[in-house]
Amino acid sequence: MAGIQFTKAEINWLKRHKTIRIAYDGDLHPYSFVGRKGALRGSAVEIMKLLSQRLGIKFVTYPSTDWKTLFKAAVMGNVDVIATMVKRPERLLWFNFTEPYLTQSLVIVSRGDDDRFSDRESIKGKKIALIANYQYSYQVREDYPKIKPVFVSSLKNGLKAVQTGKADAAVLFSGARYFLLSDASFSNLKIASVYDHESMRQSIAIRKDWPELVTIFQKGLESLSENEKQNFIDKWDPPEEEDEVVASITPVKVVVLEPAHQDDPEKLTFGDAFYTGLTVFASLALIAAGGGYLRLKSRRMKKNRYSSASNSVSQPEQKER
Repeated sequence: MAGIQFTKAEINWLKRHKTIRIAYDGDLHPYSFVGRKGALRGSAVEIMKLLSQRLGIKFVTYPSTDWKTLFKAAVMGNVDVIATMVKRPERLLWFNFTEPYLTQSLVIVSRGDDDRFSDRESIKGKKIALIANYQYSYQVREDYPKIKPVFVSSLKNGLKAVQTGKADAAVLFSGARYFLLSDASFSNLKIASVYDHESMRQSIAIRKDWPELVTIFQKGLESLSENEKQNFIDKWDPPEEEDEVVASITPVKVVVLEPAHQDDPEKLTFGDAFYTGLTVFASLALIAAGGGYLRLKSRRMKKNRYSSASNSVSQPEQKER
């Protein structure tokens, strides 16, 4: 297993669990997204493929890439692993987490000729596109309650809302750069400023009753060399100093499959209301219990866009994805 040292218990566990059901967020560019032919692509997808080889595990991919759908499936026990998830207090009721291995920022996207959005304060009172059903959208509205939210179903639709004037700007994941670089139809848009720097620290989330798999995955992640890690990141998200070169030399038209649902937020069903209430109850219960287990250890690592995720302590008060 690629020189990874496992305990006897871990080896026995792997022998009993050869197949793992895994789910990917299909709108987390450049880490996991649905490509032109419907296949999953991105750095997280490739990292998980390599871990599959090194750990001797066969991954069976959950069919839906819609975040709300796959999250509920995991809570219900129909998914074993979610490749990317931010560790938050209430999620500890259902999941264990590896150390963060990928990081993203939230950015403000505006039209190229609009100079109003030089910092996050500038979104006050404006029409701001936010991706529905993602936790960060609640945080933005809590930070700036006077914004006029324009809900969209995907990152790409957030860009379209700004482009067509439906929204003044959008607060989106920094993966928006992927579209701005590769899709000429968005050439009139720009990243105007950073809303929240490296706030999205993504870990692998594992079902709560499989603690052995957490240490197994962590050993797998630690087996990746710095070059391997950085190559996976740079393949799907070129370093910023190369942006102009990439944009001018390789203008590639990328077509991404759109979700079937509408841009407006879905209405809560009774089941959704119960699910949401359970999540809130879990949060309060965990906080009341003291939350001592939320203190995360942080290691100093070589500074790059991969390892920076491990250099910061996750803040429970941040309502992340």
